Amino acid sequence: MLRSAKDFAALQRSRRADGDELISVRYRRTELSLTRFGFATSSKLGGAVVRNRVRRRLRSIIGGMGPRLEDGWDVLISVRPAGATASQGALGESIEAALQGVGILRGVAQDR
Repeated sequence: MLRSAKDFAALQRSRRADGDELISVRYRRTELSLTRFGFATSSKLGGAVVRNRVRRRLRSIIGGMGPRLEDGWDVLISVRPAGATASQGALGESIEAALQGVGILRGVAQDR
């Protein structure tokens, strides 16, 4: 998990981005042997309860992708206002499509 302000700032400056109406994904290649994720949930999504719920949902989605993730990436997922009310499945499909398009996620989705 990304935690330092320096790592978040580097990803915010990154021009490498993808996404759709639910999420925005910024990413950069690293020399680390793991892929780290950070989540940005602005107050536009709602109050603290809503933002925390969205972050829990994101952690659950990313956790399910674990073995399929390529190593050596930093990824920042920003949730857009439509993403706060989207279903878990729609949010997962959106993240999966963005990560596969970039090459961070390998393989085909397994039945859920």
